[in-house]
Amino acid sequence: MPISRPLILSFALALGAAGCSDKSGSAIGPDTASAQTTKPAPEPAPLPADASAEAKLADAYLRLSLRLSSDDAAGAKAAAAKLGEAAGAAAGQQAAQIKAAAGEVAAAADLTAQRSAFERASNALIAMVEASGNPLPRIVYVVRCPMAFDNRGARWLQDGSAIRNPYFGASMLTCGSVETQYAAGARKP
Repeated sequence: MPISRPLILSFALALGAAGCSDKSGSAIGPDTASAQTTKPAPEPAPLPADASAEAKLADAYLRLSLRLSSDDAAGAKAAAAKLGEAAGAAAGQQAAQIKAAAGEVAAAADLTAQRSAFERASNALIAMVEASGNPLPRIVYVVRCPMAFDNRGARWLQDGSAIRNPYFGASMLTCGSVETQYAAGARKP
């Protein structure tokens, strides 16, 4: 008896969801508190003094992502303010979208709201990198978590290929997979 295509798809989705669940097997949402503490990731290497406005924007974004992946709401507010400043110095529609999202993160009352606004910054920065190229002097990775936002999924950019999920933090720090990477100056073909 042949196996139906919907059955195979259902099985694949279930396996993907199981890989991004907590130890009890239940899916955790971005608003779920975690009893775990997340070890902060190392900060990105400093940019050269003559870095472009776009490189400073991307660097500030990566620092905000680290704060969110560490469940650091206060640090995320401060990082979002710096991202807003960097986005204000850059040109283009995506920079304006990132500036607005950074303002929302900085004004948010909790991690859930911060993470929701961060998704908008992520989408805009990914679009900028795909269209104009990676402005940083190092590789950045586009990562996707299929379980973020009630299984709608969300993407973000990060340094390094080891997953540090900003949408879940400690509750599911490694949930996600690398979709693609961009070397310095590289853009979507």
